Amino acid sequence: MRHVVALTLGLLAVAAGAQPVASWQGCTLHARGAHAEPGPPIPLSARLATDAPVERVVTSGSATIIVDYVGFTSQAQAAFQEAVDIWSTHIASTIPIRARVEFAPLGATTLGSTGPFLSRDFENAPIPQTWYPFAQADALAGEDLFPNPNQDFFYDIVGTFNSNQPAFYFGLDGNPPAGQFDFVTIAL
Repeated sequence: MRHVVALTLGLLAVAAGAQPVASWQGCTLHARGAHAEPGPPIPLSARLATDAPVERVVTSGSATIIVDYVGFTSQAQAAFQEAVDIWSTHIASTIPIRARVEFAPLGATTLGSTGPFLSRDFENAPIPQTWYPFAQADALAGEDLFPNPNQDFFYDIVGTFNSNQPAFYFGLDGNPPAGQFDFVTIAL
């Protein structure tokens, strides 16, 4: 089974504004036979449920990552948390990074869809009119640019994983059985 690590970076030149501007860009992974392949993102408005999330804070390495889990079993949360632990050792930021992830029904071949919110034209932005993932924008600005939980753009990263997908492997050893998808790898 192939392991897929999807990374979405949005750097788009657009007209400048006076205040930080926000947007969302994502990547979706689809089951294609015995492996996962990238596909178009699922619109954000179709992915945010209203269930109350379960929060988990991880501080290790050089980043604090706060994850709000919605609809995760304990096994799924442990597997996603393994990915968070890996991220926290490779990311440097003094500003906490917030993620919201949930399990919800998605298309038959969809494994999950996730991505960062993006911001541009914030204080200390190195290149004007350029989009930066929220976590990077916050680190460059030296502050949380969207700190209010009641704002539309509170989370740095938002992800949805398919609750109807029976082939997720939630083990932490990176060794999924044939025909299953390593959830830690999908989360990364």
